[in-house]
Amino acid sequence: VNLGGRRDIFLGTRECQGYVEPCEFGSGEGFYDGYGDWQFGFEFHSFIYPDENPEHDFIAQFWRPIMHDGIIQFERPDSTQLDQRIIRRNQHVKGFIEGRNFSMAEE
Repeated sequence: VNLGGRRDIFLGTRECQGYVEPCEFGSGEGFYDGYGDWQFGFEFHSFIYPDENPEHDFIAQFWRPIMHDGIIQFERPDSTQLDQRIIRRNQHVKGFIEGRNFSMAEE
């Protein structure tokens, strides 16, 4: 949360955006505490870009998240529990040369 992210967050569709702010987990009662399970259906999870896999495929990953009493346990991008769909096969991977086509960012 402190460093920010590259993309908006949303659950399910682009029209259902979320707002993120720092909090101390468990410091108060949340709306969904004791709510039980809530299945969100089949949703987009993440991309695997061509430079991140040996086949150089552009891959979309999907999952079926379940919120249990207000908590969603997110799968890591390398999880075998994610469904994968290849968007484009064997893509050209551009080489990165520092100072020429990218620069390092300060934290």
